[in-house]
Amino acid sequence: MQNALKSKFQQKEEKSESQVLRRFRNGIEEEKTYLDYKKNLDKFCKHISMNYDQIVKLEIDILQNHLEDWVMSLTERGLKGVTTKKMLAGPMKFLDMNRRLYHKKALMGLVRENGNKSDEISGNVPYTGTDIKRMLEGTKKLRTKAIIHFFNSTGARPQSFTDPILRMKHLFIQYDKSGKDTGCYAVRIYDNSPEGFSENSKHGYWAFLTPEARNALDVYFKSRKLNGEVFDKENPLLVTYSKPGTGIVKNRHMEVAGIYDALELVIKSAGIERKKIDERFDKAIVYGFRKRFNTILKLGNSINPNIAEKLMHHKKGLDGRYLTPTREECFTEFKKAIIDLTIDDSERKSIRIEELEEKK
Repeated sequence: MQNALKSKFQQKEEKSESQVLRRFRNGIEEEKTYLDYKKNLDKFCKHISMNYDQIVKLEIDILQNHLEDWVMSLTERGLKGVTTKKMLAGPMKFLDMNRRLYHKKALMGLVRENGNKSDEISGNVPYTGTDIKRMLEGTKKLRTKAIIHFFNSTGARPQSFTDPILRMKHLFIQYDKSGKDTGCYAVRIYDNSPEGFSENSKHGYWAFLTPEARNALDVYFKSRKLNGEVFDKENPLLVTYSKPGTGIVKNRHMEVAGIYDALELVIKSAGIERKKIDERFDKAIVYGFRKRFNTILKLGNSINPNIAEKLMHHKKGLDGRYLTPTREECFTEFKKAIIDLTIDDSERKSIRIEELEEKK
């Protein structure tokens, strides 16, 4: 009888635990983000020697004491504020999704801000052209080359491929005012139009691919077609490889975690130096491209600063809300940065020659 009651109690607790964890999981869209948050949630559980179910049943004062004690222990270990906040994100998201109250302002007040806010510590060091050139030379995979060129040319966030899924219908040949092919692609990012996608949609924003980046994507697309993939407007820009025995479906859209894995592998094989401080690197795997893109747009190219913000998908002041430049206006400004964004020296020379011929 006691064993039966114990079994029922254990089943009830396991069910409750799975429920609180399920709420936590359903509140996070990206698999990689969920895994990162859960890892830090598990560290918090280990610190206070409790499981998920026990945590959500704590009284608010006891819960607050545990959270503050954990923050102070992280600070005593010498972790910087940005790392401490990152480690707090998982437990706080877990508590928020399970409707548990805690004093967030008091908790964040204990976080020690960085004494040295240099770019290296905050992870703001951009990739150099040499870094990217070494990455391209360090891989033979056409998909990886396409990913590198895409991020270098657009400065997009990693979620640009998945929120929603970036498909062939979002990709357009960019023509100039006379109808001539500029050699570039225009791509509509974050467009999740409820009425269905169209080129004139008000959702999302325009980004562009240099001739060099466009060529890398075209070569990658050609290889997929040669391997039997039938293309239409719904094909994802990036797809998975099939791996026998893993259950991975061929030509399914590539997840953000897969993009990170592909880039991390090529960064290591290329021998790109990245300084690790606490749990972060000075050059972020994807955001290193975004930092480089932002720097090129805003230094020495006479690019309209408001449109530069649009190309970065930044919402800045009233211009961020009310300025709605056309695709052609955005491309006119992007075009000024093409030479600086181009990696291959011979490609850069050919662009300069073409510009001189146009001027003549």
